[in-house]
Amino acid sequence: MEQKNPAKLVLKNSLKNKFEFFAFDLLSKSLNFLGLERSRKFAKGLGYIFFYLIPLRKKTVIENLKIAFPEFTNSQIQKTALKTYQNFAIIFCEMLLLPEMSFQQLNEIVYCNNLHIIENKVQEDKGLIFLTAHFGNWEMGASWMGARLNAPIYVVAKPQRNEFVTNWLTQMREHFGNKVIFLGASIKNLFIALKQKKLIGMLSDQRGPKEGMRVNFFNKQTSVYSGAALLSLKTGAPIVVALIIRQPDYRYKVELHSIKPDDFPEVSEDELVFLMTQKYMKILEDYIKQNPSFWFWMHKIWKY
Repeated sequence: MEQKNPAKLVLKNSLKNKFEFFAFDLLSKSLNFLGLERSRKFAKGLGYIFFYLIPLRKKTVIENLKIAFPEFTNSQIQKTALKTYQNFAIIFCEMLLLPEMSFQQLNEIVYCNNLHIIENKVQEDKGLIFLTAHFGNWEMGASWMGARLNAPIYVVAKPQRNEFVTNWLTQMREHFGNKVIFLGASIKNLFIALKQKKLIGMLSDQRGPKEGMRVNFFNKQTSVYSGAALLSLKTGAPIVVALIIRQPDYRYKVELHSIKPDDFPEVSEDELVFLMTQKYMKILEDYIKQNPSFWFWMHKIWKY
């Protein structure tokens, strides 16, 4: 059997990463040339192409939708799946435009009618946990919120396989003043940030570990991450669920919901973590039911 040359393998992967990033960067520059409105039209077509011609994760999307919406006909499942691809393409294209936007431009796209909930929490000086989801345009929402509050949000992010893309995404996420904390030592770093009364941002809607906590999500026991609730109880930092919903005019409305330990009966810490996590997932489920195609169905949330 032929032995693989490690040096050649590293070089091959490096060249592959550079080529991928070249295409990524070229698309970003092209979209900036097109502008926001035409980029969204392009994105709809791109979603259509991926759904029909390059069906990455299409089977997973269809299976997830059938579990979540057993009452949907096959036609409804297919239409929702197509819209899911188109919505994700819109999010992706908008994300590529973010680094070239000014806050004034961003502020014309994103708005919140009850921002006082956040401002009051910030004034309590206990730190704050923004708990959001892969729903609407979470990247744009996080950028707007940090800039609007004039306080950086320490956002948890997963490094990509391609280090050039990871660097680009980090710069994009920090463009309006937020800071990135990578998964790995993130819990320790988040704990330190909250003790320093900072604002942190987390997405907790993807599949948790097999042995992890399970909550009810679309009438199915679902493994989830419960770190946000645990951090809240350990540090005293309040949790605010922030979901970003695209409107018919393509603006994004941020809707906020508080989750407080006082909302629940006096129970053990483990039970309280469960109840707080379950409430977050119930809030998310209610929003997904209103706009099924806005959520990221492409991961295997019910793998086990």
